[in-house]
Amino acid sequence: MTDIPSALSPIAATAAAILAGINLVVSGRREHGKWAREALVDAFMEYMGASYVAGHACRVAIDIRRGEQDSADIPTLRQQAQVAHDTQRSTMTRLRLLASADVVAAAELLHEHEHRLVSLAFDAPSPPDDDAWAVNYARLWHARDQMIRMARRSMRLPATADIVHGRPGRT
Repeated sequence: MTDIPSALSPIAATAAAILAGINLVVSGRREHGKWAREALVDAFMEYMGASYVAGHACRVAIDIRRGEQDSADIPTLRQQAQVAHDTQRSTMTRLRLLASADVVAAAELLHEHEHRLVSLAFDAPSPPDDDAWAVNYARLWHARDQMIRMARRSMRLPATADIVHGRPGRT
């Protein structure tokens, strides 16, 4: 009769090695998922941050062009809007790699609305009247809300409160 512990030892060692391998695979997948989620959150934050910078630069430029502030700041504001645009363009590449098609579509729509706002603020022959500005700014905010909703949905996060501060028609 053979020694049972001696016979079971290679089996136990093999089982331990298999379990360790499974643990490595599962841990690797979990870490990859964690990395992808963190990278996606960083891309969302960077993209939305650039959106707020561009929107603010446009809003101030409109006030300046209407004669409400010193016009010497227009080139600086245009530069801020351009840097925000460039940031969004590079971030869009990360979003295309990491995010769902719905998120990318929302980001592109937001970017289009920002282009319109920049054009109104800096390139139009005269500053837009209050109604034209309000319509375009409201569209921008709606696109931001849509971007946030799509981002939250893609990460399976629950809905949160709407953005109120700075929203058109509110303070």
